[in-house]
Amino acid sequence: MREIFLSEGFPLTPNQELLFQRYVSLILSSPINITSIKDPKEIVYRHFIDSLELLKFIDFQHFENLLDVGTGGGFPGIPLKIAFPHVRLFLLESSLKKVNFLKSVISNLAVDEVYVLPGRAEDLARDPNLREKMDIVVSRAVAPLRTLIEITIPFLKEGMLMVAYKGKGVFDEIESSGNALRELRAEIERVEEYHIKGIDFKGYLVFIRKKEETPLKYPRRSGIPFKRPL
Repeated sequence: MREIFLSEGFPLTPNQELLFQRYVSLILSSPINITSIKDPKEIVYRHFIDSLELLKFIDFQHFENLLDVGTGGGFPGIPLKIAFPHVRLFLLESSLKKVNFLKSVISNLAVDEVYVLPGRAEDLARDPNLREKMDIVVSRAVAPLRTLIEITIPFLKEGMLMVAYKGKGVFDEIESSGNALRELRAEIERVEEYHIKGIDFKGYLVFIRKKEETPLKYPRRSGIPFKRPL
């Protein structure tokens, strides 16, 4: 496994390699469908390496509180935590079955300062212990960008970053996100393209900076950002 990470630009310590090996085993042995991918090597590329691509573009040393919205099986949050153990990680997930899986992973990996938040982002973003408390928010394969902006930006401290992992339709999503950006007082800072050589995959990271405090009316109540995006 270490060779795969190294070939993609991510050298691992022996302990990090052990944690990723355990994580693969937990995914494959889970009674619920965490991923449609059943090949261990493919899981490493498509979930672990893909999650870590962000590290090629920003320095994680300066972040304390990381929130992963709609984390599913823990991607990208848990791989980022393994890479940078000092980060305090919050995993937000609405599926109770996946919440239980995440708790099992955290217990088995014995990683500190990882907190699972059961529920919807629209509701949890109004919790004063979470709203405008995060240094960085990440999200992967959750919602179109204009919806994602509304449900993630409220968690961020002013001046900090949300990063969306996106595929080939990213520029169409950006084109339709102008109103959401204005309403949430945020702006797209840059878009970075990345390549995973081992599986010939191309993805994009959209970096969105929070410019001002989020208006109290956002996010709208549960489900509305998905049904009626800004």
